[in-house]
Amino acid sequence: MHVLDNPQTFERYDARNLRGSIALLSAQCKQAWEETQSLTIPASYMREIDQVIVAGMGGSALPAHNIAAVFAHALRVPVQVVSTYTLPASATHRSLVILSSYSGATEEVLSVGRQALQKHIRVIGMTVGGALALLLRRRKLPVYQFVPKHNPCGQPRMGQGYMLFGLLGILCRLGLMTYSSGAVERDIASLRTTGKKYAPTIPLARNDAKKLAEFMHDAIPVIIGPDFLLGAMHTFANQVNENAKTFTSYFPLPELNHHFIEGLQFPHAAHRSVRFISLTSSLAHPRIQTRSHITEEIIRKNGFSVWRHELSGATPFSVALNLLVFGSYASFYVALLHRIDPSAIPWVDYLKKQLAKKKR
Repeated sequence: MHVLDNPQTFERYDARNLRGSIALLSAQCKQAWEETQSLTIPASYMREIDQVIVAGMGGSALPAHNIAAVFAHALRVPVQVVSTYTLPASATHRSLVILSSYSGATEEVLSVGRQALQKHIRVIGMTVGGALALLLRRRKLPVYQFVPKHNPCGQPRMGQGYMLFGLLGILCRLGLMTYSSGAVERDIASLRTTGKKYAPTIPLARNDAKKLAEFMHDAIPVIIGPDFLLGAMHTFANQVNENAKTFTSYFPLPELNHHFIEGLQFPHAAHRSVRFISLTSSLAHPRIQTRSHITEEIIRKNGFSVWRHELSGATPFSVALNLLVFGSYASFYVALLHRIDPSAIPWVDYLKKQLAKKKR
């Protein structure tokens, strides 16, 4: 029996049940969407917004990257992601700042939030609680505070459904984009169906996520795909980092065609370790679909291996959601091939402990 088909593998290395969090992604999405529909938002927040600034780090920033890429055609104002300590100078009374921190303790997000409050800029929070919820509730400001009952492993990066559909629900409630409840139900159903194809109970012979994990194992995966999946590829790469403890990168088409393909010759050692994952979709721009095939040819001509994966989905958002669950499972399976706990993040924990010793 293959190691990824052996139940003992999951019992030994996934004691914190990260696989359960992946399986419950659709339930996270459904909970967040329904809860944000009843979130109390002041009437003053509905007027004269000319930009949205989402402050978030790591997994808490990924939903904004996803929405900005997938809904670029539907968003009525620009969405800017800020992953640092400083509020952009462009923020004014016509801006909306969304403070996104799963834990509620992210110091960079709290820093941006305090600056926004000092400038009397409208603020909304998304969190399970912590200092962020306290900061906003003391000022009677809106905050989507959720109970992550569908994230058994407890890791923020595996609670993407809450943050993604929380942000989606807030933007729709504010009238900054339109996405109907019917479309949400359809895309969540598609996500649920797709997730079942990659679940641990599906054997390697019929499970593309397990097959991709074998392709990525002991290699440096480089992810490429159409521009509307930029946020979803970013998410995939982050989860390869944190779940599989593996170095990776990602590049969107068509941009990579204008520089990256000339960087494949050196160093020669890269050919032994780098492997490419080419993500495709029939919903990509026709010229991007053509570019995808030619790009794969160029990569192979330079001596690299390429894994091509066609993503399903009736809408760009459902394609991105399907990549989210596919990438989550693939990164999880790579961790098992490495024989490590996918939930553990020892170096992030170490960094936080060291920072705590050096508080100003």
